Amino acid sequence: MEPKNLIFIMADEHNSNFLGVTGNKYIKTPNLDSLARDGVLFNNAYTPSPLCVPARAAMATGQHVHNISYWD
Repeated sequence: MEPKNLIFIMADEHNSNFLGVTGNKYIKTPNLDSLARDGVLFNNAYTPSPLCVPARAAMATGQHVHNISYWD
């Protein structure tokens, strides 16, 4: 099997309504739109924490925030 490339974009406080690919006619995001069309776009993704560092730590480790004790 050929190795796959993975690009994971995680932005602070970025609402999905601010992308052209999700229907916004006023904000131009051609590169993100292309990545979304040619790859995978998550429409129902939720953060495990409202704070940046715990959310990123949970994503990086695959663990729940309360298991890794990253609170702030």
